[in-house]
Amino acid sequence: MWRKIFFALCVALIILQILDIAVHVATDQVEVVRIISSVAIILWAVAILGQTLASVQIPSRALMALCVVVLLINLVLNIVFLVQEGPMNEGRPRIPLFLFVLITLGLGACGGGVHMKPEVAAGSENKFKETASPQTVGANP
Repeated sequence: MWRKIFFALCVALIILQILDIAVHVATDQVEVVRIISSVAIILWAVAILGQTLASVQIPSRALMALCVVVLLINLVLNIVFLVQEGPMNEGRPRIPLFLFVLITLGLGACGGGVHMKPEVAAGSENKFKETASPQTVGANP
């Protein structure tokens, strides 16, 4: 179940980034910094999908760290773009930019969280069983 959700989130990220690049190319507003940030997200999502499809076991902490690093790179590159170009585009706010960045960060964070979910859930369940077994609950010392 979690693998399917994670797979769908990665595919959604890839589609979103390709759409972002396509919009820039179609409107003749090729912005190199934004395209580099989109390519970084695409490469990360493809790598994660590759390991998911191949059933290669990469530790969840490593995947989460990679997720955080790539999302931070994406965020920093988009901030650099805003500093260079400003928050307005021909007098209008860059609403598509903000939407693409927020959706990307949200999907990426959810993807990282979903990938961590089975391990975290299993670990917390075991801890709960160990600390709250019927023999220890309500026992007098």
